[in-house]
Amino acid sequence: MTQTNEKIVVVSKDTTVRRQFGHRVRLALSPVQVSVPDGQAHAARAMWNLLHAW
Repeated sequence: MTQTNEKIVVVSKDTTVRRQFGHRVRLALSPVQVSVPDGQAHAARAMWNLLHAW
C-alpha cells in the first residue's frame, strides 16, 4: 500500500502551502530474511570491537 504524507501549513489568512514528504514503505520481512542482516550486524559489531581493542 502506498501512502502519501502531506502536511498543510497555513502561511497567512489567504495562503496555504502544501508540503509533500513522499511515501514511506514498511518492509514485511520473513524470519529468514531478518536473520541475514542480523548476522551481518553481529559480525560488523564484533569487528568494530576487535579493532578498538587492538
